[in-house]
Amino acid sequence: MSRFFPRLSTVGSRVAVSALLLGAAGTGLAGTAFAAGVDDCSTPPISDGGPSGASDSNVNVFVGGSFTVKAGAEAEGVVVVDGDLGTAGFYNVGVAGAGSQVAPPAGSVMLRVGGDVTTGHLDVGSRIGAQVRVGGSVHPGVQIDTNGGSLATQLGHDAALETSTGFASTLAPESAAYDARTANGKVVRSGSDTTLDGDGTSKVQLFDLDGAALGASGHAVTVTFAHVPDDAQVVVNVHGQVDATVNGFWRDGGAHAFDQNGDKDGLASYASRTLWNIVDDASPSFTGGAQWTGSVVVPKANGTTTVAVPGMNGRVYVAGNLVQNLGGSEFHSYPFEGSDWSCSDSTPTPSTTPSSTPSDTPSETPSGTPTDASGTTPTEVPSGAPSVPADTPSTPASGTTTTAPGGLSETAPAASDDTTTAAAAPADETGGLAETGAAILPVAVVALALLLAGGVLLLVRRSRA
Repeated sequence: MSRFFPRLSTVGSRVAVSALLLGAAGTGLAGTAFAAGVDDCSTPPISDGGPSGASDSNVNVFVGGSFTVKAGAEAEGVVVVDGDLGTAGFYNVGVAGAGSQVAPPAGSVMLRVGGDVTTGHLDVGSRIGAQVRVGGSVHPGVQIDTNGGSLATQLGHDAALETSTGFASTLAPESAAYDARTANGKVVRSGSDTTLDGDGTSKVQLFDLDGAALGASGHAVTVTFAHVPDDAQVVVNVHGQVDATVNGFWRDGGAHAFDQNGDKDGLASYASRTLWNIVDDASPSFTGGAQWTGSVVVPKANGTTTVAVPGMNGRVYVAGNLVQNLGGSEFHSYPFEGSDWSCSDSTPTPSTTPSSTPSDTPSETPSGTPTDASGTTPTEVPSGAPSVPADTPSTPASGTTTTAPGGLSETAPAASDDTTTAAAAPADETGGLAETGAAILPVAVVALALLLAGGVLLLVRRSRA
């Protein structure tokens, strides 16, 4: 979407984009917003060869509530949890044992938790190092390995989430913008088979689907993509209750289902350009034997999304809670190309200090050292420890471009020569003068003193005369 609209600089501006799309939908202009095709993201098939060298710093898993792993193995890519995080046993974050192997930049922030980390043993940034930012505390007994990176706790919610604060509020307008589009494809159901039959030409293949077409508890289905161009986005607006039970995703004429051992190229291709927009259900579930293919957005915040499939391949953005509940299950990092949720290869600015520092100095754990049983973390970085980049850049120079949450770019405006529009320098956060005002103050005092002295001298001379 960002290709066709001005570059915006805040999460709130992303809401404005969605509102603009909704307005344009009624006039027929919104078609261009979704006709961008796919980006040049690196979307390799699932493998276990380690990080591929390509990087993606955009959020892959976002949870607007709490994220609970009852059973599961890993979440590849950047993970942001607005509430608490708890895992059952060992859990990988950032870098996956098996996945797309497109990891966040080495040493960057790969896990943000607005609340507490309550249970588990987290391994974050395996082999490449990572930063972890926690707004609350790490409970006793929790172990967090950062592989040469750092752990900061007690940051406070907003400082831990930084640019992802408020991300949950953007999901509803984004979802509504997609749902406002008119379908150009057909949904054909036959027994346990559901076919998404596209028009064969459009750059965006749009489908409206009843949740029942994705199966139900005790009734598994297969899903086939037909007449979908290789360079088209696929948007599936899913209405009603969603108890998805899918045992296979296929492309028309394919000899194998999408899988790392079957049609692995088909899995990577469709995962990176397909979106399942869960319009109505605040508590959908995803079960079955298939590698789920495509990103999922659940914009309603008053529910819990349950994932119990071998793999979710694509962005997973839920405004409510998220529960992962299948042994060995994984979230694999794939972008939704041609959208705000595509890949981002921005590299963080090197720093060992969190960009937002609350009044209470956060504790920081260097080089993968876990917290101890009391939740206390050491504050010294050992000599020789590598520099760890933080993902919040300093103020950009005029005309430079940085990346905002969701993949939007923001461009710092060039300085204006029109001095009549310049605002007065603001006061600083402590209520004192802004830096420029403070610098001028001594000069003003001296000038005033000289002026008064001159006046006194003139009066004396006149009185003598």
